[in-house]
Amino acid sequence: MAGVSSFIALGLLAEGYWVLRLYQAYRTLCEVSCERRGIRRAQTMTPREYRAALERAALPNGPLARLTALFEKARYGREKLGQEDEQVATAALRSILQEIELT
Repeated sequence: MAGVSSFIALGLLAEGYWVLRLYQAYRTLCEVSCERRGIRRAQTMTPREYRAALERAALPNGPLARLTALFEKARYGREKLGQEDEQVATAALRSILQEIELT
């Protein structure tokens, strides 16, 4: 592995895989919202732009805000993520997915 891949791999090891789990939660959000609601995340969209698109589709703002904030923290921040962050992300994703399934 070289370049960015190495950086990501090292980050995953340093964070105890919390980052990987958070990335997976965000990816699940993107996949399910595309499949169920037809809301595709363009490569050029920032996480906040995508969140705004999901909010316009009447998905719950609070959980979207929490999951997006944690994704941004993992992706762009320097703070380490912990078990509490993983629990918040899991709860937010669960809430969003329940809303998608209900509508």
